[in-house]
Amino acid sequence: MRELGNRIIASERNDLLSDDERQKWQAWRRDRLLTKDEVRWLTVPRALEKVTALSEGASPDQRRHLADIEHFLTALAE
Repeated sequence: MRELGNRIIASERNDLLSDDERQKWQAWRRDRLLTKDEVRWLTVPRALEKVTALSEGASPDQRRHLADIEHFLTALAE
């Protein structure tokens, strides 16, 4: 429960964290989201692959939405 509480604080109010805690949170989040290892959760690289796959055969409106998602994921990865 403590770990969950810490994650909520870090994601919602990271201004309450010390510099060291904030750096650890950002490193953990970056490693979890950007890993290229085979993991149970959806990572940014896998999400981008899915967006590409969904774009094939999508309607123009769907492509616009997928482009927005791709832009969001690319910004998240930076």
